[in-house]
Amino acid sequence: MMQEQGSDEARHTIREAVEDGAILRTPTYAHAESLNAIWKQAHQKHLTHKQALEAARDLEKIMRDLNPTETSADAHEARLAVAVLDAAL
Repeated sequence: MMQEQGSDEARHTIREAVEDGAILRTPTYAHAESLNAIWKQAHQKHLTHKQALEAARDLEKIMRDLNPTETSADAHEARLAVAVLDAAL
């Protein structure tokens, strides 16, 4: 996955939580939004085609360990996230 400041710490924290029995949950739209972010990074030439494919493969591995859930708050957040993402890019 793409490296950003704090990525290593986040991975460590999540790994510890899973090892302690935590169940990771994610909004149902997270997979599509993450793939969209990878595509946009590649489209804007921040990632090469090869890097984008590697990031997408990494994302697939990550998504297997997550439990998608949808609540009314998630649906509302999804609409807001799409609006904010489209406005930002």
